[in-house]
Amino acid sequence: MIAHTCLFFVVISPVKPEHVDEFIDLMKEARTHDKEGMKQKLKSTAKMKAYSVIAKTDLGSRDPKDAEEWMKRQCYIALGNLMATCAEMRIDSCPFEGFKSKEYDRILGLTDRNLTSAVLCPVGYRSPDDDHQHRTKVRKPKERLFEEK
Repeated sequence: MIAHTCLFFVVISPVKPEHVDEFIDLMKEARTHDKEGMKQKLKSTAKMKAYSVIAKTDLGSRDPKDAEEWMKRQCYIALGNLMATCAEMRIDSCPFEGFKSKEYDRILGLTDRNLTSAVLCPVGYRSPDDDHQHRTKVRKPKERLFEEK
């Protein structure tokens, strides 16, 4: 595959209450022009405030490493959407874990911005010269992979 782009999925480390506030502000801004009545708008505003309190309480009560691990797992939701979209558009993608994230973080200047890389995913087009694309894929049989109870 010729990777035209390599996307890094990153998380804030450590997450702070002001990060939740920033997200709530983005939500308010995005929903400014929603077509809803005043009563519904007040309900929405109250729900956003409640969400903010819940998020701050939840993330604030976690050990910082646990909070970071939770946020890293959230990256996989976005990764799944990226890969499904790529597949639909016939663009190849291949997720990577196990890379030296601290080194990439330093090289990309992520550390200075309180960010850390969770997973990376090159995207691009398969080279017609890649002989591996024609090889049989090796997968465990479903009987060994899944258990029915």
